[in-house]
Amino acid sequence: MWRSHFVVLAEAPDAAALARLVDGYQLFRETRTGLFYLAAFTQPLRRRPDFGGLLERTIGPRIDLAPVLRQIAAAGDGVAIRPHEFNADLIQQAASLAQHLAIPVLAIEVTDDEYAMAAMVDRGELRYLRFRTELVNDADGATLAEAVYRPETGLTLVPGPSEEIYGLAQTAIADVFGVGGLDLYRYCEDPPSAGKAARERHGLFKRVGQAPPHVSLADRLLRPLRHVATRLALPFILTGMLVYVLINSASPRARDNLGGNQMFLLGLAVLAIPVALVWLIVRALSG
Repeated sequence: MWRSHFVVLAEAPDAAALARLVDGYQLFRETRTGLFYLAAFTQPLRRRPDFGGLLERTIGPRIDLAPVLRQIAAAGDGVAIRPHEFNADLIQQAASLAQHLAIPVLAIEVTDDEYAMAAMVDRGELRYLRFRTELVNDADGATLAEAVYRPETGLTLVPGPSEEIYGLAQTAIADVFGVGGLDLYRYCEDPPSAGKAARERHGLFKRVGQAPPHVSLADRLLRPLRHVATRLALPFILTGMLVYVLINSASPRARDNLGGNQMFLLGLAVLAIPVALVWLIVRALSG
């Protein structure tokens, strides 16, 4: 499964605030639109942002999501909002970044697994939310829709949205920053070597800052141990992934997103009895 992650800013953050980002960063300015994109640090540095890169952001003090959660709970029986469609962590990551950088932050995630969500946080408040969901009609079945939340208007449903893979992301950027006409699909590709119009469609990015992740002495000392632990955990993670796929293939509507730790625990639960039996047999044979 692939995942694209966009962190979009209307203005450049303060350099001192950027330097304190524990996870590192690359900051790009798209010169045609004037928008800034905060991306994960890469080594070697890239000339363009890697929107497919893993962007880990520490979550600080959490903001109150009760208003939007109440709206979602009251959406009605005609809306099939499933757990994997609403990612509270994306909102909290945007909130932590907005607090740290002291500017509004729009965070967007899009995957090939029917999940797309955008959240803009400013001054500790969720100001805009948009995520993909479905409207359920007994006669016609499920139809694609997008749920949109603003504090002043509450939760509204938009049936029949753009079916482009980055359609939700482009709509969110237009709603929040008033910048339309983006082609984020091409933003994720390298531009051709010739043709000004073609290059503009791919985005004219200029890197304006970067810093590697902050690594403490303890992290450097523990890195070899983490490497060994990862190798030992790999069979359990792979088993958990296999069981997860089998469960979802049998019941696709019960789909939920699981992290690496949850995959490990699922694999551990499945393999615990066979591993214990093998250990007992080996112990008995060895006397």
